[in-house]
Amino acid sequence: MNAMYKYIFLLLCLWAKDIKSQNFKIQGTTNDNSHFEVVRIYRWIDSFKKEFITEDSVRNNKFSFEIYGGEPNAYFITSPSSPGGLLFIVDEDLYIELDSNISNSKIVNSKLNRELQSFFMQLDSLYGPVRTRAKTIDNILQFNKFTGADLSKLQTERDSLRLVLRKGLIKSIFDYAKNNRDSFVSLYLLTRTGTEVAHEGFYEALHSLSPYLKSHSRAKPYLKKIDYMGR
Repeated sequence: MNAMYKYIFLLLCLWAKDIKSQNFKIQGTTNDNSHFEVVRIYRWIDSFKKEFITEDSVRNNKFSFEIYGGEPNAYFITSPSSPGGLLFIVDEDLYIELDSNISNSKIVNSKLNRELQSFFMQLDSLYGPVRTRAKTIDNILQFNKFTGADLSKLQTERDSLRLVLRKGLIKSIFDYAKNNRDSFVSLYLLTRTGTEVAHEGFYEALHSLSPYLKSHSRAKPYLKKIDYMGR
């Protein structure tokens, strides 16, 4: 019996070692209009912090990276030649079709990124009209800010719409996490901006995740806060 337990323990150790040593390759192409010379990739921590990983020169409209770490995580790809960037999840080898406007780029072969895209598409169907109205009002306010006109009613409406959007987004994220406790997309959404923790219901949503996700490096800082606060 002891020999069997030792054998199982050895298999678990080998499995854990294999997971930690796993690498992911990211390859891609740029379109002819991009003129990118260098492409850079960062590990995305939240909206306030990202960690530079590596960069690659673009040759014949092609680039390639290798990421070490063994666990799925969020990454951000950008170039000095273009404003903005693309935020995406890496949990397998990926291929990226990089557009001259990087935010419009396409992840070709990724189940998790398709899942993430589907989540935000559902949000658009729910809150698209609200977002459109808020942007319209904001444009009116910007255009008329020097006219001296009384726009207080429009400002109040815009602020109310923005509040609806924020509350709706947070509720959708928390509900998604509770209903998809094994998906890394849930953990990513809960930690994407770093502001989700300030909302009521965050800790309940985080605790609803599977043990594997709660042991992930993205979850650990928040779980430490929970322990410190005695939640």
